[in-house]
Amino acid sequence: MDKNVICVVGPTASGKTDLAVQLALALDGEVVSCDSMQIYRGMDIGTAKPTREERQGIPHHMLDVADPTESYSVSRFVDEADRAVQDVLARGKRAILAGKHVLCEKPMVLSKAEAEDCFRLADEKGLVLMEGVKTAYCPGYHKVIEKAKSGIIGDIRYIDSCFTKLEGESSRELNDTEYGGSFTELGSYVMLPVFDLLGYIGEPLFVSLCDSKGIDLFTRMDAKGMYGIASAECGLGVKAEGRLLISGTKGFIKAAAPWWKTRHIEIHFEDESKSISLDEPFEGDGLRYEISEFMQQIENGGRVTNYAPKDRSVFMADMMERFLHKRAESGVSSK
Repeated sequence: MDKNVICVVGPTASGKTDLAVQLALALDGEVVSCDSMQIYRGMDIGTAKPTREERQGIPHHMLDVADPTESYSVSRFVDEADRAVQDVLARGKRAILAGKHVLCEKPMVLSKAEAEDCFRLADEKGLVLMEGVKTAYCPGYHKVIEKAKSGIIGDIRYIDSCFTKLEGESSRELNDTEYGGSFTELGSYVMLPVFDLLGYIGEPLFVSLCDSKGIDLFTRMDAKGMYGIASAECGLGVKAEGRLLISGTKGFIKAAAPWWKTRHIEIHFEDESKSISLDEPFEGDGLRYEISEFMQQIENGGRVTNYAPKDRSVFMADMMERFLHKRAESGVSSK
């Protein structure tokens, strides 16, 4: 890293903002915020966004750069923050990066290299970086994966996960030709059980139905692991059952729709008299489970739990990158 770039990192409420300002005053520098929430305009309360008085005349970059309703990825943040740092350095100033732990909305990034780089930077700074896929942290989903891995249905041979939702024609998801579409919007969910049960897969096959703008309305990803195959489907403006089915050599597990808010689980066998029915809680929209996992990682000094493996986020970014490449090859640009 450039010797003129100073990184101020640490837990929430430890005085990073004030220290960054004092360093900037002493060293003729400027501050580049690395806060995941302070980028949004109008979100001053609850984000501890520094006031004009607290900034003491020091220029602050990467504050108020997006609307709360706007799609904003880690990839876009890295590009814009890097430009801000380079601009500061080009003017002979020192750049102070005020760093914090980051809980990022899915998809975190759209390429494997970006995901690996983001986790590397977080590790170097001793910070927690976690991708926010609510289903991944809820009790019901944990129970599904636990039962599937226990061997109760034998060896896993097939996974079918589906997530669809109805959207109005004016919605961002159906009009954003760069980041919109069913797979970038919902793919993180349907890929969860694929990675958690099959691990890394071979080259996936993507089949999409796109509108006149090139935005995919329905996409199916077919993939093959070492011992099983998977089909992950997602759609916008279309309604399907929305279940999760895991087939094994002794039986199958079905998480009832909407499976991404896992509440009801059924385990079926050839002898139906042995079938099992389970119910698990799912409170609110699931955000509490996500935040609980995030806080646990921070309290554990950044130690990653089984529910938030970094390689899963890298896998998802890899699949997103392959999908966008396939879309571009088919004549529909991601730009």
